[in-house]
Amino acid sequence: MTKKTQAAYTYLRASPSVALNQLSTVVAAESAPHRTRVKSPIAIAGAACIGLGVLVAIVAWSAFELGRRQSGARVEPPRAQAKLVPQPPAVILPAPVPRLVRVPLVAQRPQSKSLVAARPVPQPPAAPVIPKIPASDKEDKEIEALETAIARGHACLAASQSPDGSFQLAEQRVGFGGMARNAYPVGPTALATLALLKSGATADDPVVASALKFLRGRRLPEGTYEASLVLMALVAANEWDEDRRRIVQLRDSLVRMQTTVGAKSGMWNYGQGKYGGGREDNSNTQFAILGLGESTRIPGVRVKRKTWELASKHFVDHQNKDGGWGYYDGDSSTGSMTCTAIASLLTCSTMLRDRGPASAARERAVQSGIDWLDQYFAVGVNPGHGATFVLYYLYGVERVGRLSGRRFFGQHDWYREGAAYLVDGQSRGDGGWYGPFTAAEAEKVIGTSFALLFLGKG
Repeated sequence: MTKKTQAAYTYLRASPSVALNQLSTVVAAESAPHRTRVKSPIAIAGAACIGLGVLVAIVAWSAFELGRRQSGARVEPPRAQAKLVPQPPAVILPAPVPRLVRVPLVAQRPQSKSLVAARPVPQPPAAPVIPKIPASDKEDKEIEALETAIARGHACLAASQSPDGSFQLAEQRVGFGGMARNAYPVGPTALATLALLKSGATADDPVVASALKFLRGRRLPEGTYEASLVLMALVAANEWDEDRRRIVQLRDSLVRMQTTVGAKSGMWNYGQGKYGGGREDNSNTQFAILGLGESTRIPGVRVKRKTWELASKHFVDHQNKDGGWGYYDGDSSTGSMTCTAIASLLTCSTMLRDRGPASAARERAVQSGIDWLDQYFAVGVNPGHGATFVLYYLYGVERVGRLSGRRFFGQHDWYREGAAYLVDGQSRGDGGWYGPFTAAEAEKVIGTSFALLFLGKG
C-alpha cells in the first residue's frame, strides 16, 4: 500500500465519507497510467473489478467503523506485526461526590441520637461535679442523737459550774494523780473548759467566758497535768493577744519539767516539788507533749528541737514487743497508753519534720502501735486494762484517729462505734457521763469532759 493509501486510512476515524473520496482519488490516480498503456477491454474490465473491490472494502470498513463508534470502542489503525491483546471491558466510574464536612458547635451537647456520628471536638476537662447525696434516715437520726448528746453534756457542765467560774469535784478523791486531788484546783476547770471549746462552744459563751476568767486569775500551775490543760484551754479560746504571755510561760514551765538525763530521759512526771514529782510515766508525758504542740499554733511560739527529740526517742526505745505501751516502762500494753504513745510520736513527727534513721524508727514504732490497735480495738473497755479508764482511753483513740487521719482501726469505724457507745451510755438524768469503775471518771466533770472531747473530736 502506497503512502497515499495509508494516509486515506487515517481519515477513517474522523469521517468515512471523506476517506471514501480520498481513496477513490487515490485509486483513480494510481490506475491512470494503466489506462494509457492498456486499451483492451480485458484490461478495462480488470481495472473496473479492482476498483469495485476497493470500493466494497471501503464500504465494509466504513460500516465497521461506525458500529465501533456507536459502541464506544476505540479504533486504532492497523500496525505491522502487531498482535491484538484482549482488553477488559471498560469500567465507567461514577462522578466523585463532594465530601460533606460536619462542623460541630463548640461545647454543644447532642439533643438526640444521630445516624451519623460526628467526630467530637476536644474540649478542656470540666471540673468534676460532686453530687450531693442526701443522708439516709439512719444517718439523720445518728447526727440528731449526737447533737442532742453534746448539748445535754454542755448543760450538765454548766449546771456543775461554781459561781467563780470554776468546776470543782464533788468529792475529794485520790487515784488519778493531779486530776482528782484537791492540790490541783485548776485541773478540772481547765479540762472542762477545753472540752466545751472543742465540742462547739465559743469563748464568748457565758459558761466558757466565766471559766476563762477563773483560769486567768489564778497563778500559773506547776504540775504537768494542770500546766498542759490550762495551756491547751487558752490556745483553744483563740484569744491569743490576751493570753500570749501566759501561754509562753506555760510552755517554758513544761520544757523545764522534762527529764533530760538518765534512763527516763524524754519523759515527764507529775511535776516539781510539792506538786508531785516522783516517777515518770507515759500519761503525764502525753499531756505535756499535747500542750507543747498546741502552743506552737501561736505565731512566733516555738519549742526547742531537743525537747521533741528526747520525747520521740523515749517512746521508740521503750515500745513493748507486741507493739503497745504501758503506763510505766515495762508494763503490759493497754489501749489508753498505746494511744498515748502513738499520739505523742505523731506530734513529735509534726514538730521535727526530719528525715533519716530517727524518723524511720519513729515511723516503724507508730505503725506497730497502730497494728496493735487494729488487733485489740474495742469500745466499752480499755483493752488490756478492763473496764477502768474507758473514757480516758476513748479520748486517746480520738487523738490517734485525728492525728493519723485514720477512720478505721481494723474493721472498726472508731468514731461511729465510740459515739454510739457514749450516746447510749449518757445519763438519762443530768446528761453527764460517769466511769463507774474508775474513781476519777466517776466524777461528773472529768467523765463528761472526756466524753465531750471524743464526741467533739477535740
